[in-house]
Amino acid sequence: MEFTLEAGSPAAPPEVRVVCLDGRPELERQLTRLSDLVGRPVRDSRLVERSYGDTVRAMSGCAERSPAQCRLPGTLPGRDPQGLLGRDSYAARSDFWPGAGLPDAAVRAVLAAVGRYRQAVPPGGLGVVQFDGVCGGAVNRVAAAATAFVHRDSAFLAQYLAYWPESATADEVARHQGWLDGLWQDLRPWAGGRAYQNYPDPRLTGWREAYYGPNLPRLAEVRRTYDPDRLFRFPQAL
Repeated sequence: MEFTLEAGSPAAPPEVRVVCLDGRPELERQLTRLSDLVGRPVRDSRLVERSYGDTVRAMSGCAERSPAQCRLPGTLPGRDPQGLLGRDSYAARSDFWPGAGLPDAAVRAVLAAVGRYRQAVPPGGLGVVQFDGVCGGAVNRVAAAATAFVHRDSAFLAQYLAYWPESATADEVARHQGWLDGLWQDLRPWAGGRAYQNYPDPRLTGWREAYYGPNLPRLAEVRRTYDPDRLFRFPQAL
């Protein structure tokens, strides 16, 4: 489930996007349940059935584009002369959430952050709070120490993102980052303390434990064995 807000559009309602792999009947059931919990009718809704590949392309903004167009323009490997995609300017943070889900107090904290987004940031940006149901099922059947991926006991993965236009000033970028950091900080009482290593968070302290948990010593040994000279490195490399 994903909540999206656009900065500078006070009249626009929040957008909620739900992706369901269990088929249309289950999606309709869950959307009805969500609408009932909200307590007011949905202003507008649209259900679309797609294949997995088409869904991935749609979520990447490529539903109406060819594979060649869904690349960055250019001739370097991975790019295409017909490419139409551009780079986004954004910051992201993440949490793996333990237990069965969000407690009521955490839900209120998320809603409060969503509510203050348009007042906190300048026009032209986008704020996203996304809950990914990638955990709690088959992922959790594997022991935490069995692979490099340690996050095997979580209920779901949450992503928090702030996008800003390329023309944003340093002060405007700081306001977007401030909203994101405020949301992340407000959720500390309930989040599990673990983060997704594929979303590197340069502001995260204790990132080694947050990304890798008890698997850290083994992964560090693998690094020393196969890359002793640290050829492959970035600020949060082991």
